[in-house]
Amino acid sequence: MLQKRVVRFTIFALLLTSGIVAALFVWDSQRRIHSIETQRLAVETTTERLLGAIASISAVQQAYIDYGQRDEASFTRVSGLLQQMATDAAELRVSARDTASAGALEQFSQELAAALDADSRAQNSLLADESLAAADALFDTARTPVMAMEGALRSVRDAESARFSAARTTIARSTWMALGAVALLWVAGLIVLTPVPAPRQIDVAPVTAPAPVVTAAAPGPQHPPAVELAAAAAVCAEISRLTDPAALPDLLRRAAAIIDARGIVIWMGAGEELFAAIAYGYDPAVISRLRPIGRRADNATAAAWRTGEMRTVAADGTSHGAIVAPISGLAGPFGVIAAEVRQGREDDGATRAVTAIIASQLGSVLSAWPAASTTGAEAHETGVDADSGRQAAAS
Repeated sequence: MLQKRVVRFTIFALLLTSGIVAALFVWDSQRRIHSIETQRLAVETTTERLLGAIASISAVQQAYIDYGQRDEASFTRVSGLLQQMATDAAELRVSARDTASAGALEQFSQELAAALDADSRAQNSLLADESLAAADALFDTARTPVMAMEGALRSVRDAESARFSAARTTIARSTWMALGAVALLWVAGLIVLTPVPAPRQIDVAPVTAPAPVVTAAAPGPQHPPAVELAAAAAVCAEISRLTDPAALPDLLRRAAAIIDARGIVIWMGAGEELFAAIAYGYDPAVISRLRPIGRRADNATAAAWRTGEMRTVAADGTSHGAIVAPISGLAGPFGVIAAEVRQGREDDGATRAVTAIIASQLGSVLSAWPAASTTGAEAHETGVDADSGRQAAAS
């Protein structure tokens, strides 16, 4: 007995430690995302300021080319803008760290140096009272470097934007994979910690009379078979690596087999409505007839999307039960997965937990995709009527 208590305490301590580690990992992920957003804002602010200065200089240069305008205010303004651009370029070199933008940033620096050299020659010409020579140097000769600077600067901005987006996606994906692994560990641990009642021992007294006729007892309530956690873990791992939407229906088929679901429908949110996006187990004609579900609708699907909490629908004499789990991203639920389950599995804790884990893994990949289309869903079973389709959607 003491040994069993030690094992149970060890498992509980392991689960508690994994929860703390997961919380710290999520906190660190949010901190890194905040740092990425700060860097992105600094780069965008600096590049927009530089592009604005280039546009102002180009306007003055174009006025000189077209109309021969040259006045002291124009010289002063262009010279000041070039000096400010030199300061901003130094800030951009500190913030821009992508290797793809290094070449464009180097070109920008070279062209800026040429424009600053033209400004220096223009200032010397102004001191010699040669305004025409100064205008030619600053407004005509420097025109080519200024135009080249604009193209190089846009290349830097695009490369940095791609770097920030990739970094944010990588952090989000690793966070959801870690949370999925911890959730699966918790499900396994809780199943192990759940006490199993010992069978009652019935003492039977010796019988000397003739044996009575034995009749079959009425069958008791049926319990669904245990969920295969190894198969669930394999499906979750493949979902986390999913890059091709065409592979999703096959993964839904395998998920349905694990939780003993007749069919599965993934509903994606758009505005204030949910739309049936991808399904397994139903005739495509049935799915195409499913109408959008409003956010405030009085059913399990809308409630799971609205609250971010799992909902179940009890089976009755004519239809199966259903489990509806929210599909969430960093900003909250953006869809749900509705499974029509057999054998009363809507009341089985392990089935609900595995469904929640599958929904969590789907959130890590579907949040980066555009809204799916029902035309891409694959139906692997036919002959489903409209009432069964509505039950599968838990609507």
